[in-house]
Amino acid sequence: MLVIGTIVISYFYRGQLWAVVVAVLLLDLGVQAIQVTNVAVIYTLDETAHSRINTIYMTSYFLGGALGTYSGLFFWQWGQRNAVCLQLLIFSVMGFILLLNKTPVSLSLKGEK
Repeated sequence: MLVIGTIVISYFYRGQLWAVVVAVLLLDLGVQAIQVTNVAVIYTLDETAHSRINTIYMTSYFLGGALGTYSGLFFWQWGQRNAVCLQLLIFSVMGFILLLNKTPVSLSLKGEK
């Protein structure tokens, strides 16, 4: 929700310094909260596989960021700042909807002996 709030603030209050400062702080806070939560979940999983799970998580986090940046280039060419705000809003709302519709899945990697 912090990320969505950041997008709304930066879209409606463009060109105002206070809006840029608030948007940057909210965006940083939102992304840090997501990162801390995800790492905490990783450490609740199989203790013997922490490094492997963390490697998969960080690799997919990087690839998601790279894909978002790449698509941001296309949105910038399409409509510059307004289109990029739209892209961020679409991606954030999609993630939020997926989170709300998530069915619990067991992520345990512990092997049966």
